[in-house]
Amino acid sequence: MKKMEKEWMKLIDDVENDRSYNTDPIFNFFDFIREKSTIEDKRAIVQEVERRIKKVVNREDNNPDGFFRNFSDTERDLLDDLLGLREVTLDEMMLHPTAAEVERLSKLNDKLYKLTLECFEQCRNLWLTLYRSPYKVDDRFCYDLDSTLRFEYADKDSVLHLENDDYYGSDFDYMIHLTDELLSTGHCKMDTIVNGASANFFGNEEDTLRKLTDTLDDGTSWAEGYLHNKAYDHLCICYTMHALHTHEPWCLPDILRMDDFTVSVELKYDRNISEQRDIRYADDGNETDPHWPEDVPCLGRTQKG
Repeated sequence: MKKMEKEWMKLIDDVENDRSYNTDPIFNFFDFIREKSTIEDKRAIVQEVERRIKKVVNREDNNPDGFFRNFSDTERDLLDDLLGLREVTLDEMMLHPTAAEVERLSKLNDKLYKLTLECFEQCRNLWLTLYRSPYKVDDRFCYDLDSTLRFEYADKDSVLHLENDDYYGSDFDYMIHLTDELLSTGHCKMDTIVNGASANFFGNEEDTLRKLTDTLDDGTSWAEGYLHNKAYDHLCICYTMHALHTHEPWCLPDILRMDDFTVSVELKYDRNISEQRDIRYADDGNETDPHWPEDVPCLGRTQKG
């Protein structure tokens, strides 16, 4: 084993073996990646880290059909740390993206921006449908509108294979599937890509529709993290791309290979009936009026005209 290989192998060992939440081993690894490692080192590190991840997951023995088993808290913490090493290493390998990678990022950025607009449009659609319906109950607390836009791994078609896959040396399909599984089960740092498109139904029609618009994409680029790169200066990075990269544990090489996004908009009716609670709630002096405005149609209300 070469001297450099021994050094980075020990750094990975230190991260894997230290379960005390001490961040020094992780930052020591990051320093090595950024200051000393070559591209060949990084590629070998990605493959070694992924080998260790697969050893923890042990999917072949436990779930031959491709489903991941349940992990203990200790296993999840270890996977979180190892995936973090992989994330930074791959991002460092893409500091100088190819023309094809820049083009792919540009197209995906445009796609995510359009999906964001679609998400808000359907929020407004459901809001107007409810607001104008004469069949809703006269209690705005009963309704909730929420939406999400996120990557969701469904099958191998969810991940693209690009011409420079060998440059990175990653098993992208496996790792993207695993990361999405951990996110879907509430592990890792998580924020849905679009989680602000919601309504509490306490404004009039015009006010609520104004809130259900994409105010985060105002023409200022969200180029943060590894998106802050001169190669992308000509792009206006949308908030969704930013959130995918900085709010979730995805490296840019992973993101470029994503090909399965889900837009979900839900209008929920949920009514709790408790006379005691209603009385106590009123006695507490709550001034929020649960009723719809007088000119809004709802059940039990006589319509004018």
